[in-house]
Amino acid sequence: MYVSQKLEQLIKEQGGKFGALTYLKEALPHLPIKPYEVRDYRNLKKVCGLKMPLIVRSSHPAEFWGMAGLLDSVKDVDYDRIGEAVRQIERSFRNQELKLYAQQRSIELGNSFYVGIQEQSNSVYNGSMMRHPNNPDVVFVGICNGDDFRKRNIAFCVNSGEIEESVGDTSIFNERELHELFDIYKQIEKSDLMPGFSLQVEFGLEPLSIYQARPFKKKETTDFDIPESEYITDMAFGITSPEGILLPLVKGVLTSSLLSYGNSLREDISDLQLRNAQLIDSQNNNRVNTAEYLKKYLQDKNYAHKNGFAFMLDDVVRGEPYLIDIAIPNMKAFLCFTGSTFLTHEMFRMMQNSDVSMLEINIRNIDISNKIRLICNGKRAVVIPE
Repeated sequence: MYVSQKLEQLIKEQGGKFGALTYLKEALPHLPIKPYEVRDYRNLKKVCGLKMPLIVRSSHPAEFWGMAGLLDSVKDVDYDRIGEAVRQIERSFRNQELKLYAQQRSIELGNSFYVGIQEQSNSVYNGSMMRHPNNPDVVFVGICNGDDFRKRNIAFCVNSGEIEESVGDTSIFNERELHELFDIYKQIEKSDLMPGFSLQVEFGLEPLSIYQARPFKKKETTDFDIPESEYITDMAFGITSPEGILLPLVKGVLTSSLLSYGNSLREDISDLQLRNAQLIDSQNNNRVNTAEYLKKYLQDKNYAHKNGFAFMLDDVVRGEPYLIDIAIPNMKAFLCFTGSTFLTHEMFRMMQNSDVSMLEINIRNIDISNKIRLICNGKRAVVIPE
């Protein structure tokens, strides 16, 4: 992955999040970015001149690529609480699950990180914008009110760089904001922040504010036809050969789903071969035991399929008691029955860490004893049981 010498130096001096933000500030000084100071987390003296409330944000070099959403940020901070906020971020940095995640993916954590102390945006809405890496005529936006993770996803179809039509609920936008946001996104793309890669840009609306930008996937396109199948989706990311890839299938289930819908999921539980059903106890809300059992189940499957597998979930990943990523480092393909809120940090990592992702695809009735063939041209994908 190529980054310019200038950006590489900024990431080294300020971490991935604020190194990229400083790069954009210098390249595009008109961008609506709230003022900030970047410090080594051990040097917090003489922070001044910023308007409260503040947000204290992590900025580790690996947050530019590979560690989205794994370190804390702390909102609504005053000057007296900056140290406390940094200690909270440090606890997330020292977390054993993070260390394992980094080790599995050859990420160099080191022993320190930076923090950005920034004037907090008063934007009503928060969102994420990303051009499809394999279909450049489609740009996705996920937007939510405040910190509510249930982002409304909107797909914009563009022609000659201009918005031609939209798919989804655009009522949250006025036309001026929408075009202003898209113009800024195109300017960031042209800044050479990460040449050859699709970018994810996080932002606020009402008022417009740019929070950060990071690469998602390398841009590449192809034009081969996808065969017909019972299992097909137009929400596809990544490109296989026309023959596709053959992988074993591992089905997962979220802890919250088992605790909330245990009785109705008995068939899924059987399919998952979860033999210790006593751990799944919705009445006693035995969340920790259930999560530990699910993690162990996935780790066993991951060990059994060292050469890779396709991982399927019924719902988007959010708020699990354990970091699912560390249980499935051998995942090669990610499949999800839903796709309505895929622009979250958890889903972003799942998709970034897999060769192929397929959303809004229902393969619940495929037996896990079967291998599946996945064929994807980046715009459309099918699953064919073997």
